[in-house]
Amino acid sequence: MTEREPQGPAPASAVVTRASMSGRGPVRFRARWAKGRTGAVALVAAFAALAALWAAVPQPRTGEGSVDVTRLVPGDG
Repeated sequence: MTEREPQGPAPASAVVTRASMSGRGPVRFRARWAKGRTGAVALVAAFAALAALWAAVPQPRTGEGSVDVTRLVPGDG
């Protein structure tokens, strides 16, 4: 395993700014596509895309090297 050098706050703040602009901007500035029937279609399309992504991600295999979470209980002390 290699250690990563710290990148500083610039990449993280760029991601946060972009996410904030793409999520809040259309609602805040009353974008035409975010209102009415078009907004509902965009919302349904976004949920469908997320559901497809959720279905596409494979379920992790259990076996050697995995952790049995049912055995992770605190001790008596």
